[in-house]
Amino acid sequence: MPYIDLDDHELIVDLPPANIQGVTLNRKAHAHTVQIEDIDKRVVMHVQVYYYGEDGNPINSPDKGIMPYLRTLIANNSIFVNMADGSPLCPVFEEYDAEGNLNPLLADKNYTKEYQLFREMSRHPQVIDDLKRNKILYAASVGRLD
Repeated sequence: MPYIDLDDHELIVDLPPANIQGVTLNRKAHAHTVQIEDIDKRVVMHVQVYYYGEDGNPINSPDKGIMPYLRTLIANNSIFVNMADGSPLCPVFEEYDAEGNLNPLLADKNYTKEYQLFREMSRHPQVIDDLKRNKILYAASVGRLD
């Protein structure tokens, strides 16, 4: 099987507000395409980000530069994540320091590679939703959804 499609429903995640042209707007990310690609050992998630007004309705004003946009997030084997919640810990190449000591960010944690966690949990929809939500929130926190 080349990939597993995890699109049984749309996950919507509230994001931190964005300042657009001096106005603070609420945002929501809609994870609408998520696939686990076994051949490439990665998870590809397409996220559509929408701006919302105070009334809770989506804003789509291309003339003002305020419209939904698409971002692609990739989970692969390059990052270790906490197995409890999928939160990123450190790059795989930082597992040990030059002296062979375990990275303190990994100490006392059950960790695995990000792709592996998605792959192993692919048959557990609630866990997958938590992993997708945490991936989206992390991407937002580091500016990858701006």
